[in-house]
Amino acid sequence: MKDGEGRVRVVIVGVQPEIEHGRFPIKRTVGEKVRVEADIFVDGHDALSAVLLYRHEEEQQWNQIPLQFLVNDHWRGEFVVTQLGCYRYALQAWIDRFNSWRQGFAKKVEAGQEVSLDLLVGAQL
Repeated sequence: MKDGEGRVRVVIVGVQPEIEHGRFPIKRTVGEKVRVEADIFVDGHDALSAVLLYRHEEEQQWNQIPLQFLVNDHWRGEFVVTQLGCYRYALQAWIDRFNSWRQGFAKKVEAGQEVSLDLLVGAQL
């Protein structure tokens, strides 16, 4: 994701499973789960949201599953292979403005700071 100044803020690296940068397909049988993991981070302290997109080669629409944050920038999602054939998957992540606000708001409340202006900002989100 690029901001108004052209900087890439959200970074996705270390995607697994992956064989030679996607050159070769991974193999699973019908009924098996495909567990996809990656390190996803942003410059600064903003909160992130991320999803796993996947589809069978015969499908036009992408299926979407929220990724779960595990620990230290590491995220995971999985889907089940339901039919024979090739599947494609991708990861997508973005800065979650509402959760960023919510985390900051909770810290201010906990510290006993004035939050009336923050409530107005949150209402606009």
